[in-house]
Amino acid sequence: MEKRLIRFLLSRRGMAFDLFLVRLSGRSLLNALMGRRQGFKPQPMLILTTKGAKSGQWRHAALPYFQIGEVFVVVGSKGGAPDDPAWVANLSRHPGAELSIRGKKRKVTARIAAGDERAALWDHVTRAMAVYTRYQKRTDREIPVVVFELQALK
Repeated sequence: MEKRLIRFLLSRRGMAFDLFLVRLSGRSLLNALMGRRQGFKPQPMLILTTKGAKSGQWRHAALPYFQIGEVFVVVGSKGGAPDDPAWVANLSRHPGAELSIRGKKRKVTARIAAGDERAALWDHVTRAMAVYTRYQKRTDREIPVVVFELQALK
């Protein structure tokens, strides 16, 4: 039964349903099921809205996040796949984005952490979710750690 549910949640309709759950509650059923299977505690979720790098269309992704001080951090793991998630390319091309956390929307500017900052953030997120360490071992790419800073009010 659980495998069927996960298969559904990974489908186009299932992802839309999970996105609805994240908008409603800040939690993801897919994240909870995968966490139970892979041994990590589910994180709170946000909805990231980015402008497509190629299409220019607005895209949404439900992602686990970490709030560290004044910034929000997400990890572009894609489960250790050989390529980055599409939202990373979107942010590289269009760093202005929107985060929705439990219904509260925030305009943000994204950047990919590098050097000592990335190392410190990576340490923080892997202590919270050790599964990211396993994902890094599955791939040759350096998994991006993306920092979102709130945009100043105009």
